Amino acid sequence: MAARLRARKSVRNHVIRPLLQTPLEAETLRQRLQRLAIECVLSEKFDYASAAAVILNAVWIGCRTDYESRYWVTDVPSFFLIGDMLFTALALLELIMRMVAGGCGFFYDQGWKWNWFDLVVVFTQLVDLAASLDIGAAGDQSI
Repeated sequence: MAARLRARKSVRNHVIRPLLQTPLEAETLRQRLQRLAIECVLSEKFDYASAAAVILNAVWIGCRTDYESRYWVTDVPSFFLIGDMLFTALALLELIMRMVAGGCGFFYDQGWKWNWFDLVVVFTQLVDLAASLDIGAAGDQSI
């Protein structure tokens, strides 16, 4: 909790304060998007939605693993792949929102280690999903 408060303070000092000094009429599109991202990322709803997505993703992975182990298959039904795509898209959207809100400080301000960890996790999810789609497409071809 304390780390979250420090991160919010850092965002407030490095990103929000300069934005607030800019009149709304003079804001560029980039500044407007950043302002919207900041408002979204700093809301409690965003925190709850992110936590719910992580928990549901863990349950989803457990269900998929259970299916694969019960039926001794690696070729799972397509709805598992659709669920994987959905959770990957949600994780990517959350990461992009936090990167836009934090600006360059996302990579070096308070909490930077967690931000880099999230970046690696999402990249790994994307690679895994791409490999799953490639394997699925290769499995659909008949000789």
